[in-house]
Amino acid sequence: MEKYEYISLAEKRFIRVLKLKPGNSGDLCCDLIPVSLDKLPKYEALSYSWDSQELTGRISCHGKQLSVTPNCEAALRRLRLQWDSRLLWIDAICIDQSSVVERNQQVAHMGEIYTMAKRVVVWIGEGSPETLLAFQYFERVAVTGMLLRKDTQARMLDLQIKRFKEESKNLHEGNFTSLDGVLKDVFSRSWFSRLWTIQEVALARRIDVMCGSAKINFNHFAAGSRIVAQLQEGPDTESPLLGHGVLSGHIALHVRIMDSLKRYRDWKVKLAEFIFRYPKSESPKLSRSTILELGRDKMTSDPKDKIFGLYGLLSAMDFKLAQDIDYSKSLVQIYTDETVAALTEDNSLDIFYNITGSESVPGLPSWVPDWSDTTSPRCTTHWSFCAAGEDPPRFGIHRVDAKLLCRGRILDIVESVSNKIMPPAKGDKNWRFEDVIDAVQDWAAFCDPEFITEFRHVPQKYVTGELFSAESFCDILIRGGTILSDPYGELEATRDVYRRISTERVRQQETSAMCWFPIATAATTDVLYRRMSDYPESLVSDDILTGISLALAAHPLAKRYHQLVELMSQGLRMFKTEYGFLGTALPTIQKDDEVVLIAGLRMPFILRPLAGQEYRILGPAYVSGAMGGGWWKDCDPLKDQEFVLV
Repeated sequence: MEKYEYISLAEKRFIRVLKLKPGNSGDLCCDLIPVSLDKLPKYEALSYSWDSQELTGRISCHGKQLSVTPNCEAALRRLRLQWDSRLLWIDAICIDQSSVVERNQQVAHMGEIYTMAKRVVVWIGEGSPETLLAFQYFERVAVTGMLLRKDTQARMLDLQIKRFKEESKNLHEGNFTSLDGVLKDVFSRSWFSRLWTIQEVALARRIDVMCGSAKINFNHFAAGSRIVAQLQEGPDTESPLLGHGVLSGHIALHVRIMDSLKRYRDWKVKLAEFIFRYPKSESPKLSRSTILELGRDKMTSDPKDKIFGLYGLLSAMDFKLAQDIDYSKSLVQIYTDETVAALTEDNSLDIFYNITGSESVPGLPSWVPDWSDTTSPRCTTHWSFCAAGEDPPRFGIHRVDAKLLCRGRILDIVESVSNKIMPPAKGDKNWRFEDVIDAVQDWAAFCDPEFITEFRHVPQKYVTGELFSAESFCDILIRGGTILSDPYGELEATRDVYRRISTERVRQQETSAMCWFPIATAATTDVLYRRMSDYPESLVSDDILTGISLALAAHPLAKRYHQLVELMSQGLRMFKTEYGFLGTALPTIQKDDEVVLIAGLRMPFILRPLAGQEYRILGPAYVSGAMGGGWWKDCDPLKDQEFVLV
């Protein structure tokens, strides 16, 4: 069959819609129809993942062959009606992907395209028994949460979750499947990690989620999954980190931005703001820096789309676009222009929390985050600290030579760094339990060799004048026990608030830490056995790693704390300064780097001195004893200096 060739669109305001012809089986047949954005027919838009697949699928377009990905072909087969044609907009088909000029024009229209569609269909792939069960329970739980009175709601939800767990176990005869496994089968699908899906969902009028033959309204899907996540966060949950892991980390972001956009667009909210003069912190509009930060972990096929993929959303929220969509521009220019826009528009340096020290984009200034870097750990707890006190940011940008000037104070200089880097948390396919234990023990010995060899450790004096104990070491590993940022929460409302964790939570964490520390830091089976004299002897193995693993599994508090350490320290390296500070930072840190408090930022930052009084910024750090602002207040303001970041 002859290959289909695209015909150029007549005008910039024109798009193509796909007319999917009816059928029950056999070849997929369609036509591409050019239409004006000013006179659109009723159509539906597809939100799906390309999955980096080869174009091995085949459809017939105007009687000629058009290649598509297998996932796109599968979606079309599910969307095809038996007796009627269906008008759809699908980016991979309706845009000539081989034409940079057309891509520039059409991507600029995508926000409008998804806004004007009568419905957006979210296709997450073919189904399985697990996804079918999950969809059924999301629907039931969502309806229960919306309709029942509060006095009967909790009891009914608890009953439904118990049934959900039981049915999960009985999915495959003879094979045990946990509720965690069922949820992961849904939320580990690539749609949830794709950046474009954020604006595709946020801008839609109505959304349905499809997985194979199963279909559910997006609002029910989001509400049901949220309730399940919250009910799973109890002490006996199968996956204690579920609420901040696969589930909420993926779907909550879409919901958060949808809610923010809806509130911003609602004229009643705007009128109320005018009449009642709501404080700025209660404004429904997210900052530009926050939107970029929320999208950092999402994936795109083209790294330029880490910016362009948010432009429909930014336009809908009345942000002035920093640049025209132009795929011929360099990645350095695109990232720099957007970062400058965020810095100046927000009058804030908060975007610095996304700096990872990555050098994978040649020529990118160190103060411009590499938005294509999705592997380095994210700093999501900065709002829990106030290392530089309450001072506002003081900075200037030299666009000509791509330099940023900021004010701050040197806290100390790095004297040494640990050998080991904490590996990624369990979600990473390369995760190994023994690597985590190796890193924990390396860090413990780095702080004090007696941590891993002695039955009981004698605390030593720390730079703050307090004693550095096992509790102090554990506190560094979880970065002070800061609250994990809630992707559902009002992120903007926390920007101006120094969040302190409750006394009860501190007590719980200390108890868990003291259960975990004697187990995880034991360097030999002899030390482990002596520290665990109250435990059954059968738990202690001749192999130290096996012994530690068994001991952690036998103690729920220790196991939970171990998971928290993995989550909070993943991808980091421990360091010690000349004055005696201990902390964690990104793995690029090295001897003679400077730990600097920068005005307007809540965490210390690692700066590397270069020639000519210039610096390369390497990202934020946690420094034990220096996160509350005391060292900033005690410093002489006259010692403030200007740092030139390149």
